[in-house]
Amino acid sequence: MALKVDMEKAYDRVEWPFLLAVLEKMGFNSTWRGWIVECLKTASFSVLMNGTPSGYFAPSRGLRQGDPLSPLLFAICTEGFAALLNKAISEKRLEGVKVAPRDPRISHLFFTDDSYLFLRGSLQECENLIVVLNEYEELSGQRVNLAKSAVCFSKNIRSQDQDFLARILGVGAVGVHDKYLGLPILIARSKMATFSLP
Repeated sequence: MALKVDMEKAYDRVEWPFLLAVLEKMGFNSTWRGWIVECLKTASFSVLMNGTPSGYFAPSRGLRQGDPLSPLLFAICTEGFAALLNKAISEKRLEGVKVAPRDPRISHLFFTDDSYLFLRGSLQECENLIVVLNEYEELSGQRVNLAKSAVCFSKNIRSQDQDFLARILGVGAVGVHDKYLGLPILIARSKMATFSLP
C-alpha cells in the first residue's frame, strides 16, 4: 500500500530545536547552526489594524513562507522524518515495498510538504507507522492533515481489508479520478485512456 501524507501548515509548525538537532546530526557545526538561528530569530511580524501596523512580535517557531532559505530548512526537517522511518525499517517494524524481486525496497519519497510512504498492507505495519508519525509530530511540531492524506492499495488486498486499514490510518482511499500535480494518481492498463484529454 502507498500512503500520501500531507502535513498541515507545514512551514508554520516547524519547531526550531528539532531543526537545529537535525542540523547537528547532519554534521553542521555550531557556527552554521548559529547563523541559521539568527536567520530564524531576526524575523518580526505586525498585525494591521485599520490599515496601520499595530505592534511587532517575534516568532518562536515556524519558517517564513517566501524566504528563499525556508524550503531548504524544511527539506532538512524531512531528513529527521526519514531517519525515523529508516530506524523503524532497521528494527523490522516497517518493511517498505519492492517493485520487482531484484529491486531495492522503497519505504518513502518526499516532495515539498508531501510524503509518500510505502508499506505492507497489514494491521501491524499500519500501527507501527502511526507510532512513527506520532513521534515525528511530537518532535518536529508537524501535524498530519488527515483530510488531505490518502491511501492507495494494491489489487492483492481485499476490499474489506482496504476499508479496515484506511479506517485504522484515519484517511480516505485514493479515488480513480484523483490527481496529484495535475496527473492521475492511478494509471489504468491503457495509458492512452488515462492520459487522454477530455
